[in-house]
Amino acid sequence: QRVKKLVLLCSAGITPQRISFLWRVVKFALFGHNGADGSIRLIYKDGVLPQEAIDYIKLISAHFNPVLYVPVLPDKTLSAIAAPALFIGGDEDVLLDSAKSIVRLKKLLPRFESVLLPGVGHAVTGQAERVIAFLQKELS
Repeated sequence: QRVKKLVLLCSAGITPQRISFLWRVVKFALFGHNGADGSIRLIYKDGVLPQEAIDYIKLISAHFNPVLYVPVLPDKTLSAIAAPALFIGGDEDVLLDSAKSIVRLKKLLPRFESVLLPGVGHAVTGQAERVIAFLQKELS
């Protein structure tokens, strides 16, 4: 096994994406750059990201075709993960249901830890210390 530990931040492929999010993004796309601002606020929540990060997201979006559908990984694939895993997600993520992801991963991964961040959307930031602590813990 090559992977010693696994950290998942607002990870797609665990549960289906929220369809309601896709409809909102389509609506915002009709408004060009102003719509991009709306999409960013929807995804990352107002005030969470510095302006530099928002500008960077806009730059990426201008030259990137997003994947609108991410398939859900089968139970067999996820249950094959033997490494300790940490999932961190926001309870206000408009793209993915972090709470449902945690429930599913608890059933499938033998060495699983999770953190559901209150008031946090899809952008999980400020978690470096938590991630480093998890990665530095001795394997047992």
